Amino acid sequence: MWLKVKTGRWRGAATLLTQRDERLLGNPPVDLARWWLGAAGFRRDGDPADFYAALEATAKRDAKAVTASVRTDRWLPATWDWERLRLEHAVAWEAQIRRLVGTLIARSLRTGRTYQADLAHYRVKAMALAHDGETYLVVGFDHLADPRVLAVILASVPGVDRDSWMVEPGNVMGIEPEPGEIVWSTILPPAVAARLLAAFPVGDDAE
Repeated sequence: MWLKVKTGRWRGAATLLTQRDERLLGNPPVDLARWWLGAAGFRRDGDPADFYAALEATAKRDAKAVTASVRTDRWLPATWDWERLRLEHAVAWEAQIRRLVGTLIARSLRTGRTYQADLAHYRVKAMALAHDGETYLVVGFDHLADPRVLAVILASVPGVDRDSWMVEPGNVMGIEPEPGEIVWSTILPPAVAARLLAAFPVGDDAE
């Protein structure tokens, strides 16, 4: 069953997928909402190009191959759709991580204190320390098993390449890793610190 979706001049057709639909239609990510927008177009009253008129004509034409009144399979998700959606989720997740890490570092630059964020399966810490005219940046993680996540977190600091990061053995500049925590450090160039402070102003800091 398809339901009408209306917003401004746009018209759409949406359906609520069942678990049976998902088994038949591929391998969707498990955390997806069940609503699927299968098609969209413009409202043009009385015109054959009207979205709903064209939708109905196509459904009836497709039905001739299966001796049914209408056939709407073409608007259901396919494996390509799921793969595209996974990629979109990955891009959105990476953007969220970059913003989170940037915010933690910017807060520490302003106060000199350590800030942390608890995510689903791991914790991220950031601390910026002034030492001999340089800014020493420390980022710590615990329960972080996926190296790809580590790569995204370290790449979240603009202007610092991956070769500039070093793993700290512990008790460096008064920093003692907690059990299960891995600490990485780098020198934060003044221009990079300025970019972070400008990109994440005080109003964006979250407690």
